Amino acid sequence: LDGSGLTPANQVTCAALLAVLQQSKGTAVATGLPIAAQTGTLRDEFVNTDVDGRLFAKTGTLGNPPAELPPLASKALAGYVPGGNGSTIEFVLILNETEITDDVYRLFWALFTERFATFPDVPERDELIPR
Repeated sequence: LDGSGLTPANQVTCAALLAVLQQSKGTAVATGLPIAAQTGTLRDEFVNTDVDGRLFAKTGTLGNPPAELPPLASKALAGYVPGGNGSTIEFVLILNETEITDDVYRLFWALFTERFATFPDVPERDELIPR
């Protein structure tokens, strides 16, 4: 509402952020995303995990002192992980809470990205075509 992004009335959905991410494929936005355990705001995140060097994402953090007043604190992660057979897993995760500590968001991020390691690779298109 005021251009800062910090006004309590500003709200965005995961779907809206995903649409922005999808529109940015092949642009400087996509290629400039921090890399898990390597660059930018993800340099110290996901170290020695299955997504180390594979997860490309933008973080977002909005604190909220004092916690009893709106808006809620927010922590976000939006990006993609290249999957098998040329597939890509795109994701947006937004946490909203009165207070978000490192322990809280890192637990969510760990559980979320753990799924990437077990997510099945998609079969090749030729494998799906009737013979």
